[in-house]
Amino acid sequence: MSIEFQHPWFLLLLIPLAAAAVIPFVMMTKRRRKKPGASQKTALALRLAAFLLAVLLLSGFTAVRKTDRNSVIVVADLSDSTKPVREDIEALVKEASRYAGRDKKTEVGLLTFGYDSYYEIPLSYSFSFERFETAPAGNYTDIYSALLRAAAMMPSDTNRRIILITDGKENIGQVREAADVLLRRGIRTDAIVRETVNAGAEVQLTDIRTTETVYDGESFAITVTVESTVGCEAVLRLYCDTSLAAEQTVRLTSGTNRFVFKDTAEAAGIVTYTAEIVCTEDGLGRNNRVYTFVRVLGTPRILVVDGTGEESHELLGILGDSAEADVVSPAAVPNDISGLRSYNAVVLMNTGRNQLPEGWDSLLEVYVRQLGRGVFTTGGSHAYAVGGWDGSDLEKILPVDMTKPDKAELYEMSLMLLIDNSGSMGSGPGSALELAKQGAANAVDALRAFDEVGVIAFSDNAVWVSKPDGKFDPAQVKSKIRTIPPGGGTMVNAALEQAYSVLASSGKSLKTVILLTDGSPADGEAVLSGSLIRRMQDANITVSSIAVGEFTELGLLKTLADSTGGGVTEVQRATDLPSVIFNETVKAINNLYVVNRTFLPAVGSYSTVLEDVGSLPEIDGFVLTGAKDLARTVLLTDTDDPLLSVWQYGLGKTVSLMTDVNGKWSSKLLASEDGRKLVANALSYVLPDDDNESGGSVTVKREGDKGVIVAQTPGLTEGSKAEAVVISPGGKESTVALVPTGITEFSGDFLLEEEGSYVVIVNQTDENGSSVMNRENALAVRYSDEYDLFREDTGSVAALCAGTGGSADFGNIGDIMKIRIDGNRESLNFTLPFIIATVLLVMADIAIRRLGILDGLAAKIKEASAERSKKKKEKRADTGKEKAGAAAAAASGGAGFVLTEKKGVYTPAAELEESGKRGRKKAGAAPENDRKPEKESSPVSAVSSLLKAKEDQKRKKL
Repeated sequence: MSIEFQHPWFLLLLIPLAAAAVIPFVMMTKRRRKKPGASQKTALALRLAAFLLAVLLLSGFTAVRKTDRNSVIVVADLSDSTKPVREDIEALVKEASRYAGRDKKTEVGLLTFGYDSYYEIPLSYSFSFERFETAPAGNYTDIYSALLRAAAMMPSDTNRRIILITDGKENIGQVREAADVLLRRGIRTDAIVRETVNAGAEVQLTDIRTTETVYDGESFAITVTVESTVGCEAVLRLYCDTSLAAEQTVRLTSGTNRFVFKDTAEAAGIVTYTAEIVCTEDGLGRNNRVYTFVRVLGTPRILVVDGTGEESHELLGILGDSAEADVVSPAAVPNDISGLRSYNAVVLMNTGRNQLPEGWDSLLEVYVRQLGRGVFTTGGSHAYAVGGWDGSDLEKILPVDMTKPDKAELYEMSLMLLIDNSGSMGSGPGSALELAKQGAANAVDALRAFDEVGVIAFSDNAVWVSKPDGKFDPAQVKSKIRTIPPGGGTMVNAALEQAYSVLASSGKSLKTVILLTDGSPADGEAVLSGSLIRRMQDANITVSSIAVGEFTELGLLKTLADSTGGGVTEVQRATDLPSVIFNETVKAINNLYVVNRTFLPAVGSYSTVLEDVGSLPEIDGFVLTGAKDLARTVLLTDTDDPLLSVWQYGLGKTVSLMTDVNGKWSSKLLASEDGRKLVANALSYVLPDDDNESGGSVTVKREGDKGVIVAQTPGLTEGSKAEAVVISPGGKESTVALVPTGITEFSGDFLLEEEGSYVVIVNQTDENGSSVMNRENALAVRYSDEYDLFREDTGSVAALCAGTGGSADFGNIGDIMKIRIDGNRESLNFTLPFIIATVLLVMADIAIRRLGILDGLAAKIKEASAERSKKKKEKRADTGKEKAGAAAAAASGGAGFVLTEKKGVYTPAAELEESGKRGRKKAGAAPENDRKPEKESSPVSAVSSLLKAKEDQKRKKL
C-alpha cells in the first residue's frame, strides 16, 4: 500500500490554514487573560482536523494497492471479410474456454464485433463457449469501438487484458488511436491476426476516376480499375445516370487492369456514372459496381490577350466550340476586377509587361488568388523575363521564376542608354526627344532587379543623367530621364567613352550600349580612327543603334554595330520610338533568355495536363525560366529547364508554357494530335471548378460510414445559419444542420446507407432569412471496404498491440492465456469519506463553540470533584478531633476508651459494653435503660466553615 497525491502543491495550504485557525485562538486568549477552556481547545483540534482533510481532498490523496485478480476479454471479429476464417476464429475462442477454468483468479468474457459489437459472454470464472450466438452487422469492421467497449466492461481493480482475433482490415475508426486509451487504463492487448486469402476466382471493380468538373461540350475520360485473381473474359459496362453509355468485352489478367471510357459533357448539372463488371468466374458480387460523378458547368468564357496580333489563331482552333474566347490586344484588356471576373480564365500569349496598362498584373493577382480563376501564359520574344515581368505580380502567381535563382549571375545585364538631345531632336510634347525619353523609360521597365542601367545625354557634350551606383531604382532612373533638356550640336565620342569606362569595369555578364541619334555626329571620324571600337571589342561590349529620320549617318552606326555584334534599327516616324527602344532592350535580354535549339520534351512530373497525351514531337525553342519549389514541373527541356509548369495559387490555378503557340517554335507540336491535346488540357486545368457567383465552396468527402460536408462561406454574420439537403442515390431526401467550425466555415455529416452518388445542396442564410450562398456538390459512394478483397493489412493491429505492451505475433490463444500480468495498481479513492468526515468535524466545531457543551460538562465534573475533596477534608478533621480526645483521655488515665477497627475511631469503653449487651439480647428488646443514646452531631469547626464558603463562592462564579 502506498500513498499518492495527484496535486501535491495543494499541501502548501496547510501552513496558511493552520495559521488562520490558531492565531485567532491565541489572540482571544490574550485578550481575556485566562487559559482557554475545554470547548476552545476541542474546537481548535476539530478545526485543524477539518482543514487537514480539506487539503487532502484538494491534493488528490489516494492510496494505491496491487491486485492479483485478472480479467480477460476475447474480442472476436465477425465482419464479412472474416468469413473465410470464421471456423478458425471459433476454434480459437473454444481453446480460450479450455484455459479459462485453470486459473481461479482470472475472469474471461467474450465480445463480438463487425460494424457494431455485442457483449456475448460476461466476465466469469467459469467461461464456457460452444459457438457464436450473436451476429453483428458485417458490412464494416470497427476495431476501435469494439476495443473501447471491451475496456469498459472490465473491473478497474483487476489486471486487465484483451485478446483480439481479427483479419486486421479495419475500415471505420482509427485502431491506432485506441492504443493510447488502453495504455492509460493499463490494459494490455494481444492479437491473433488471421489473413483472409482469396481461395478461388475473384473479380472486383476497385476504382473509377474522372475529372470532377467539366464544362458544357468538353470531352473527358473515365478510368475504371479492375482487380482479378485469374485471367478471364468479362463484360464491362458504363452507365450515365440510368442509361447505358458504353459496353465492352475485356480480357482480364491476374492483378490490376485499367480501362478508359470517353464521354462529352452535354448539359450543365451533376451527372452520375456507374461502372459494372460481369464475369462468370467471379466469387463475390458485392464488389462489382463503382460510382463517380461529374459536375458540368456552362460554356466557359476565356480572355485571350494576343501580344503580337499573330499568336491566337492556333489556340482558337484548338478551343473550337468548347469555349467562348474573346481575343483582345494588350491595350484593350478590361482594366478593373469587375470586367475581369466575367471571364473564367485569362490567356497571356507572348505579351510584354509594357504593353499592358500599368498595374494590370496586380488585378490579375487578385483575379486568381481571391476569385479562384485561372491564368495560362505562353512563351515568345515578349514573354516572361524578356517581356519585363521580373519582380511583377504576374511572376508571383505563375509557377516559374522569370530567372533561374541558382544561376542569376549568368543573366545579369549592364545597359547604357545614349540619347541624342541635340536641337534637331526638338522639344515639347510629340517631339523626337520626348518620345525617346518615353522609350528609355520603357527600357528601364524591361530590366530586372539585378540589372543596372546608365543614361547619358549627348549634344555638344556628354552628361550623365543617371550613373549606375549599384542600387537599381527604376522609379528614380525614370524620373531623371524625364529631366533631359534639349541641347545644341551632335558629339557622340565623349558619350561612348563614358559608357565604355563604366561597362569595362562592370561585373555583369551582358554589357550593352543602345545609341539613339537623328543626325550625323561631328566627331564621327574620331570615333572610327581611335581605339574605342577595339577596346569595346576586348571588353565584350555590344553597341546597337537606333537611327531616327533620313539624315542620320548610317555608316558610323553600322560600323559600330558590325564591330561589336550589335545592330542598327532605322525609324522613320518618331512615334515608333517608345516601342523600338523597348524592343531593342528586349533583344539584348533575349541573348540570355531566348533559347533557339531543337530538342525533345521530357516528362518531369505527372499531372492531369498530360491526360491522353502520348509522345510529343520536337520543339525548336523556348524562353528560359526557373522552377519554383512548390510548383509541379510537368515537362522539361533537354537541359532540365522548365518547359511546362503548373500550380495552385490561392483559390485559382496557373499554367506556364515556355514555348510559343504561334508555330514559330511549336510548329511540329501544333501539327500533332498529342500536342494540341496538351494545349487543350492546359486550358482545362486553369478553368475554375465552379462558376457560381454567390461565392464560397462546398466539399463532401467520405469518412468510414459517414459523409462529411465542409462549406466555406463568403462570411459569417450574427444570426447566420447553414443547412444541407442530402439526396441519396435512391431519392431519399434528408436535411443536415451545419454548425460553425471556423471563421467562415460550416460542417456536418450524414450516414451513408446506400451505394451510389449523393447530391448535397448547401444553403446559407443571414439573420433575416435571406439566402447568401447556395452551392451544390456530390459524393460518390462505392461498396464498403469490407468487400475489397484486395485490400491489404495496414499493420495497424500490430501497432496497437505494441503500443499497449502486447504482441500480434501469436499463432494460438494458449500462448496468450499463459502470460500472467500482476501488480496492477488500483487507487482507493477517499473523496466521499473525507467529505463526510470534514462536514462532521465542522458541525462538531460549531456545536462546541456555540453551545458550550464541553464547558457545562467540565463544570459539573469539577463540582463533583470539589464535593469529594470537601468530604475527605471533613473526615480528616473529625478523625483529628477524636484522636485528640483519645490522647487527652489517655493522658488522664486512659479509662473508658477503646480504639475500634471501624474507621479508626476511638470509642468509649462503656459504649462497647452496651453494644455487647445488645448483641446478647438479640431475641428481645433491650431494656430502656440498656439502649445506647443517639450520637450527637459533630460540631462544625471554623476551618470547615471556611472551606465550605470558598466552594460555594466558586460555584457561583461558574
